[in-house]
Amino acid sequence: MVFDFATKFSNENATIASPEEFKVTDDIYNQFIGFVKQNNFVYESESEEELDDLISHAKKEKYYGPAQSEFEALKAKLAPNFDKDATDFSDEVKELLTDEIVSRYYYQKGAIRAAIHDDKGIKKAIDELNSETAYAGYFKPGTVISMN
Repeated sequence: MVFDFATKFSNENATIASPEEFKVTDDIYNQFIGFVKQNNFVYESESEEELDDLISHAKKEKYYGPAQSEFEALKAKLAPNFDKDATDFSDEVKELLTDEIVSRYYYQKGAIRAAIHDDKGIKKAIDELNSETAYAGYFKPGTVISMN
C-alpha cells in the first residue's frame, strides 16, 4: 500500500520539497489512510497469528475447551482495528511514506538524505560526539569498545 500510494502521489504532484525538508503532513497521511481504506486493505497482526497457533496447540492438547472463553476474549482484544492502528503507528507509517515518496522524486540518494535526520543511530552518535565526557571516555586507557 505504501508503494502504491507513493506512486499515485508522485503522479499527482509534480514536485516536493528537498529530501531534508519534505514531511508527510497530516493531510498527506489522511490521503494515505483513505487510499488504504478505498483498496479494502486487510491485515493480521503477528500477535493474532501467534494466538491462532496457540489455540491450535491448545485444541490438540485438549486445553482449549476449559479456557475457550478466555481465548475468545483475547482474540477479540487482539483483532486488528485499522483506525486505532493508523493512529497508534502513524509515526512509523509516516516514516515509511516519507522514504517511499522522496525516492520517487530524488531516487535512493534522496531517500537516504530524508532518513538521516530521523536515524536513531546517527542521533546517538551525534549526542556522544557532542558530550565531552562520553567522547573522552572512549579513549581512556583500558576502555574496550564492543559491537554490542
